[in-house]
Amino acid sequence: MEHLTVNQALSLLSIGKTAPPQLLFRQHARTLWYDRPKYVFMEFCVEDSTDVHVLLEDHRIVFSCKNADGVELYNEIEFYAKVNSKDSQDKRSGRSITCFVRKWKEKVAWPRLTKEDIKPVWLSVDFDNWRDWEGDEEVELAQVEHYAELLKKVSTKRPPPAMDDLDRFTRNLLNALDYGCCIRWKDRRGGDWAAGLLTSYQLAVISVFGPFIRALLSV
Repeated sequence: MEHLTVNQALSLLSIGKTAPPQLLFRQHARTLWYDRPKYVFMEFCVEDSTDVHVLLEDHRIVFSCKNADGVELYNEIEFYAKVNSKDSQDKRSGRSITCFVRKWKEKVAWPRLTKEDIKPVWLSVDFDNWRDWEGDEEVELAQVEHYAELLKKVSTKRPPPAMDDLDRFTRNLLNALDYGCCIRWKDRRGGDWAAGLLTSYQLAVISVFGPFIRALLSV
């Protein structure tokens, strides 16, 4: 089936022509995205997808598939900035298709995913993974670990989580539950990374939710 972009549809209307309804009113896959210093991560949320096709170019991505009911889904996104399509990849799971898109210019934040400042109804920010990383020196240390964890999520066999796979605040929280207000954590090489005191807000969180978190993690 042929698909029209928004600009193509508007061009047809401007000259008095109309496109077939199936081209104008096609369904889109719900899409989540978030930004990192080196990558832009996109997740097309389609369970039990079939006939999956991902065309990734330096300025756009075209995604199509069929869902569990056999309905055809189609997404086309013009990127906010140029990407390195040759150093990007996608992974498929039973719940979604995740794309790891390498930025052409690293350490440049993307305020949005799309070239045009228009937000499609099917596109949303993945707030569970979103982080304001600009100016944060520790973000770079977490990139390899974060990327590896995402690859684990799309595999069929997932090993049990380790402390190194937890985010910084969670590691600090667990350490604080054991050692009190003073926190100290180590990097993978075993050396001291940093030490400091918990903020009053973190102490309040620990005092209220600490026992529950520890109980859940011990199950």
